[in-house]
Amino acid sequence: MCNINYKKYGKQDYKIGKWSGGITTELAIYPENFLYNQRKFIWRLSSASVDVEKSDFTPLPDYDRVLIVLHGEVVLSHKKKRVIRLAQYEQDRFSGTYKTRSFGKITDFNLMVRKGNQGFAQVITLTKESVSVQVEIMEGYKKMSHGFYCAEGKCKVNFHKEECLLEAGELLIINSDYGSISQMNLSGEGKTIWTHMYYNENEI
Repeated sequence: MCNINYKKYGKQDYKIGKWSGGITTELAIYPENFLYNQRKFIWRLSSASVDVEKSDFTPLPDYDRVLIVLHGEVVLSHKKKRVIRLAQYEQDRFSGTYKTRSFGKITDFNLMVRKGNQGFAQVITLTKESVSVQVEIMEGYKKMSHGFYCAEGKCKVNFHKEECLLEAGELLIINSDYGSISQMNLSGEGKTIWTHMYYNENEI
């Protein structure tokens, strides 16, 4: 028997706060009742505005990160590691242990995953033709979460005999046992960010 649950999030569900460089919006966190500041969550999706030309990222030594630029361009400098320039919808994966400084005013999308688990993000360009996304096999994990964030346009997600319509700025989260979902189909217009996380709840 498949253990699948899902939830659609909109602006009324998001948590908005401030950080040293601008505004941050928590889109979703797992488990749902966990708090970001306690640093015990398994994964977190957020969007942030960087309103200053130069800012230092908050250290997150227990987490790995994926950052995708939604608007603008940025240079990320990971001290003693590397420097990378990102344009709209380009991404960088890096450890929260890095001392990271950004240059440029942007709006970004962030995935944070506790070390020992896995998280990935992909920007998908949608058309009226259905796009199939295949779930990658990743052994050693008991749980999975999928996130579909409609960055622009509209998105329809079909999964496990269910259907969800998303407008720009809305998010769908699907939680399931590992292997319960092998394929999903997307259609619409614009850009949607697909995140998929593999984890074990006993590591909380």
